Amino acid sequence: MDTPVEYTEQERRKILSMTALDSERFLDPTNRFSGNEKAVAFGKLLFFDKRLSDDRTVSCATCHIPKSGWADGKLYASRDGALRQTLTLTNIGYNRWFGWGGSSDSLWAHSLIPIEAPNEVAGSRVQVAVRIQTEKDLYSTYTELFGPIPAEIAPAQLPEQGRPVSRDPDHPLHRQWMALSDSQRRAVDDLFVNVGKAIAAFEATIVSRSSAFDRFAEGLRDDNPSQMAALSTSAQRGLKLFLGKAKCVLCHSGPNFSDGEFHNIYVSRAGEDDYGRWDGVAQVRASSFNFESRHNDARPEQAFPWVRYVTRIPESKYQFKTPTLRDVAQRRSFMHNGRFSTLDEVIDFYDEIDEAKEFQDHEETTLVPIGLSHQEREDLIAFLHSLTDEEAQSELPDL
Repeated sequence: MDTPVEYTEQERRKILSMTALDSERFLDPTNRFSGNEKAVAFGKLLFFDKRLSDDRTVSCATCHIPKSGWADGKLYASRDGALRQTLTLTNIGYNRWFGWGGSSDSLWAHSLIPIEAPNEVAGSRVQVAVRIQTEKDLYSTYTELFGPIPAEIAPAQLPEQGRPVSRDPDHPLHRQWMALSDSQRRAVDDLFVNVGKAIAAFEATIVSRSSAFDRFAEGLRDDNPSQMAALSTSAQRGLKLFLGKAKCVLCHSGPNFSDGEFHNIYVSRAGEDDYGRWDGVAQVRASSFNFESRHNDARPEQAFPWVRYVTRIPESKYQFKTPTLRDVAQRRSFMHNGRFSTLDEVIDFYDEIDEAKEFQDHEETTLVPIGLSHQEREDLIAFLHSLTDEEAQSELPDL
């Protein structure tokens, strides 16, 4: 018979701090359509719709596959030229920074990046404006939600494509963008942002909060053994390791099992030209859709303008966001570059963390080899599996 797992008072407090996600937190004050049922429905339509892509073959769901943990499980994102694997959308509304490098400070702004990325949806904001108006169902739904579209950006007034390409002013798409009047560019941006806010309203509903761990924690709080039985003895031992010997909680903390910050854990391979947070800081500060822009719907007291104060520091290089561990067992690959394909491989990496230091410029001093026994590894993996919201998984669509 398994020996009951006992937790110290400090461990109990930590466990209780890691459950019960606040259902109101994902209502984004910078997005006036956040939580709007019509916006959520329109955003869901756009998320699964391929008509916003250049060749009509790619949608958000091409890479963010619901039953693959809202990612695609590939080494890198689906289209050629990507350096990073697709980051999960699970509980994405609870983030402060978005993307592996934190290139956006709102979910709606981050939702716009893939639409124009050549190695993702490969569209453009002008093309989005044209498609929204020429596809009858999109047009009727858009105008019902956001109101009439200015006549100056009617399809006959626009080229088929166009977007800013600041690094290449001679790029055809940039030249088409700059050929528009200031008021046309402003109106296209407004429509584009509305599309992003609708998509974000839907993505914020992708929430995992009712796992076996959560039922266990509720039982721990209420001293209810029957609820605590939701977690196997092995998973309970794994939880104790997670809090203690394995030190996972140092970064995977709180009810979203992430500190929301960026760390260099030596996972980049030699020769990878991806600086993570270093690049992300520059991108979020340069974005015309960040918190400092006119598109921010929040009142000054509602949303702190983090972007105003974020700066690059040397240690930012090779730092990547701590992903949530909720529903982690549903994913098919791990780390920003998809380096590992199983949770066993991830634990192997942390057991031998020193092997990657030669590739990095900065040492993450919280990382040391764990040295788990075979049983401890099994227990830790059992706990990670307990973070899956099975009820939410059963409601996901097949693609």
